Formats: sequence, C-alpha cells, structure tokens
Amino acid sequence: MQIRRLVVAPIVAAAMLVPCTSAFAEPATGTPGEPQCYGQRVSFGSSQFGITPVDRAGFLGISVQDFHNRVKASCA
Repeated sequence: MQIRRLVVAPIVAAAMLVPCTSAFAEPATGTPGEPQCYGQRVSFGSSQFGITPVDRAGFLGISVQDFHNRVKASCA
C-alpha cells in the first residue's frame, strides 16, 4: 500500500490541478461551475486511491490550504 501511495499519489495530485486543454478531454472528476465540483475533486483521491488531501498537498510540495485554494480555483 505504501508503494502505491508513492507512485499513484503524485500523479493523482497533479492531475487534479492541471486544467484540461483538449476540446475532447474531460476533467478527471468534478465539473467546473457545478456546486459539487469542489467536494468531488477533494474526495476523489481518498475514495479512489486512499490518498488524503494532506498526502496530495505533500506530494505537490504545497500547504494543505494552498491545495484547497487550487482545487477551489480549478472549480470556478
């Protein structure tokens, strides 16, 4: 499980914060502008991979507050 966190967590964390640039691609979870976007994006790593927002922030090298701020911005 620890190896899975070390490999999968950075990928999931980065994917949640990278805006989708392709006209055909859709975000991994949560639709920007929808009320449930923020909750879906924050809970995605935990429900799918067992990775908490604290883990994802750590892998990105940012604070948990910055992680939440980035998720909120990506849902705007």
